[in-house]
Amino acid sequence: MTGFIKNCIKRILKEVNAGEEIHFDVMKAPPFTACDYATNVLTKVGAQYTAPLRQKLLEENIFEEVKIQMPFLNMRLTNDFIKEMFLKAVKEQRAVEKKKGKIIIEFISANPTGPIHIGHIRGGVLGDCLARILRHRGCDVETQYYVNDRGRQVKLLAESVAAAKNKQPAPENGYSGEYIEEIAGTLDGKLETGEIQKIAVQKILGRIKDDLVKLDIKFDTFFFETSLYEKDNAGKTLKILKEKNVIFEKDNAIWLNVEGWDDKDRVLFKKDGEPTYFFSDIMYHSEKFRRAGICINIWGADHHGYTGRIKRAVGLLGYNPDNLKIVLCQIVRLKRGGEFLKMSKREGNFLTAGEVMREVGRDAVRFFLLTRKANAQLDFDLELAKERTQKNPVYYIQYANARICSIFEKAKQDNLKAGTGIDSLGDESRELLRQICEFEDTVELCAAEYAPHHLASYLLALASSFHNFYDRNRVILEDRNVTGQRLLLISGVRKVLGTGLGLLGISAPEKM
Repeated sequence: MTGFIKNCIKRILKEVNAGEEIHFDVMKAPPFTACDYATNVLTKVGAQYTAPLRQKLLEENIFEEVKIQMPFLNMRLTNDFIKEMFLKAVKEQRAVEKKKGKIIIEFISANPTGPIHIGHIRGGVLGDCLARILRHRGCDVETQYYVNDRGRQVKLLAESVAAAKNKQPAPENGYSGEYIEEIAGTLDGKLETGEIQKIAVQKILGRIKDDLVKLDIKFDTFFFETSLYEKDNAGKTLKILKEKNVIFEKDNAIWLNVEGWDDKDRVLFKKDGEPTYFFSDIMYHSEKFRRAGICINIWGADHHGYTGRIKRAVGLLGYNPDNLKIVLCQIVRLKRGGEFLKMSKREGNFLTAGEVMREVGRDAVRFFLLTRKANAQLDFDLELAKERTQKNPVYYIQYANARICSIFEKAKQDNLKAGTGIDSLGDESRELLRQICEFEDTVELCAAEYAPHHLASYLLALASSFHNFYDRNRVILEDRNVTGQRLLLISGVRKVLGTGLGLLGISAPEKM
């Protein structure tokens, strides 16, 4: 709906010679305006265009009122236009225009040094939902998990497992916990550190994959860091950087000049000749950009200082750094009974993603992690997530869908069917129709901002409008005509709820 209105305004601006490349927004109007939408376009054009723009909009016959309330232009749609757009949304087959180019989304990518916890899964749910949304919009999307199976951390993992096998304490900065003991218990005979490392990584990665399956998080590719060092990729990458005159030696190490992008230059190869994580990441991004036009990384907020240097490296490799999109996720705090739980991966003192899911269910995990935008800290209330009341947002939305399915089951028994149109609109039904027409706008916003939380908020608002409508209006009445119209209305709600929940990877139960 907002997209349609925006295009309408753009066309009128062109007709009145106000300009073609004017950037403005269309958003929901505040309730006190008694209008549906508002635009800030008046702040982008000269005052001489205000009256002509208002008049042209009224001549479109889709607005019953256009009010100038500086700095906004507030618009109220006609009921006929809302009904027309609703029928298109409900009855017409959605046309999907395939977008050119590939998008690679990398998310979670937690070191395979322990089970994934709720913090990792926040990025996982976000990445998985974003992939679903972009595919819904016609994009060619590949999802990747980058497995850091080399370097200091996995070596510490191997040493920690070996220590546990020998009944010794974990090495300094090593790992401990039940999962380390379990891996140690599977080892037979005398093994070298490298062999233990491979076994430990595979076992932990297997456990991670099991949790991902249970959470319905799908990856097209698990990309291993060790594969980057095959076929002299390191030498080829280093050669490209040397040709750009951005490589220098200092303190027996090899450095990259990242001036203007980071607070200091960064090491690529340490004194012992071992490549750093940063150098591996440079090669990994080169590999991704060979196949994709846009790469989206979903990282933890602790990577904030890392974004500048990796964008610098992407540019030096010959790719557009603006096509590397980085979404940072803030931490998740688990709360039970009013108290926050303390977690430590190294000490093995944390609730794994699998344990949280078993306690509250997959749907609740996914929805609760989408209730706020990624860069905002999120408090996950375990007790609320288990409630089967309207206080629990995911239950409230699913119950709306189940309620509608129950109505249609009753209608089927009474040989009643949805009508072909809607004659009259009350306030509750008008709001439902308008919200249904906003679904694709909401999905487009999620795709544009890489922010699925907009869809979670939208579905909750739609469910609330439906419940309000249903509490005030019976659907199945003696009047078959009115019944048919109301069945058509709630069929639209059901369609949007089902599609929207599917994009969030959440089930739409027919009975609850």
